[in-house]
Amino acid sequence: MAALTVAVWVAPPASVAHADVDPAPPAALITQDRDSVSVSIGDRFSFSSTVRAPADASLDGLVAHLNILSLDPDTYVDPEDWSDARTQYLPEIPAGGQATLAWTVQAVNHGRFVVYVALARAQAGQPVLAGPGLRADVTAQRVINAEGILPLAAAVPAATLVLLLATRVRRRRRS
Repeated sequence: MAALTVAVWVAPPASVAHADVDPAPPAALITQDRDSVSVSIGDRFSFSSTVRAPADASLDGLVAHLNILSLDPDTYVDPEDWSDARTQYLPEIPAGGQATLAWTVQAVNHGRFVVYVALARAQAGQPVLAGPGLRADVTAQRVINAEGILPLAAAVPAATLVLLLATRVRRRRRS
């Protein structure tokens, strides 16, 4: 699968810019190692995103946050149910350097979803960069693996029969 890339920081409009707010940070690149996944409810999946600093400037004070949104209008999503580790604070990334972030998600709803990473600076009033979306198609039915069921299916009735026979033999001996 091809990695997806987003490479833009947008400065806030003049109407929300303040004298005490740092200017917009230099351009950053966000890439992901995959662009889609198909799973069943309850399955976990992992992916990584990489934040790259431009060749001429370092990046610091960045916070990455994992987000999930539903493409189906009737599906409610609570991102905290999907992952309990949704925020990562990045160390300073030197000019031309990168930081790779690992994410693990558990599908808790069925439907079509977009999982993405938002990147923001720690200072108030700064723009937020949304990375590329990972399309997650989640099926409602889990596939049950029937491998190894034959011994169990045979053992339970056999054990029940042995116990019944043992109880009968014991009662006859007491009589």
